[in-house]
Amino acid sequence: MMMDRDRISFWTRIGAFALIILFLATFLFAGLGTGLNIDFLQAFRSNQPAQQHPQTVSVKQQIKYAESYAKDHPKDPAAVFRLGYLYAQDGQMRKAGQVLEKGRKDFPKNAQIAMLLGDVYAQQAQSASGKEQKKLYGKAADAFAGASKIAPSGDVARLYLAAGEAYQRAGQPGLAVKYWNKYLDKHPKGKQADQVRKQISDALHGGSTG
Repeated sequence: MMMDRDRISFWTRIGAFALIILFLATFLFAGLGTGLNIDFLQAFRSNQPAQQHPQTVSVKQQIKYAESYAKDHPKDPAAVFRLGYLYAQDGQMRKAGQVLEKGRKDFPKNAQIAMLLGDVYAQQAQSASGKEQKKLYGKAADAFAGASKIAPSGDVARLYLAAGEAYQRAGQPGLAVKYWNKYLDKHPKGKQADQVRKQISDALHGGSTG
């Protein structure tokens, strides 16, 4: 359906922002996208500086080091982020979610952990179905919404978009509209404004959630 293709395009466009934010914020990884309609673990892997990920060091080896480092440095949010990212990169989404969920509780003011947690839940949702899929999209939306409260001001509007889309896919159009309206409050004439208004109209009139 045309509306669904529009929604896919919409989500893909806003997904790239998280990749960029996480890269700039950590200087460790290329970062992750939202994962709803793109392969978020592969999207920017080719852009990672070779010296940061030597070909001779496998992800498994990096995970072992990151596990040890996180255990020895429980008060370091970067250690949590790194371990969560590596688990996700290795396809261990459940472990990634567990690590990042704990990290979100331990470091409630760390926006990067919250964003990555949202990415992980969104990726899990993509391969789930039914009630479980909606539950995971809801968790992703909650993480994006939480991140929007603590992220730098320049990133907040995009997080509103991410939260709105995830809430819509979770079957919670009321919350989706709430966060899309937050975006419009900040950027009434923004590049995504017309698309957001269409999303709101679809939600209010019972349009497909994709």
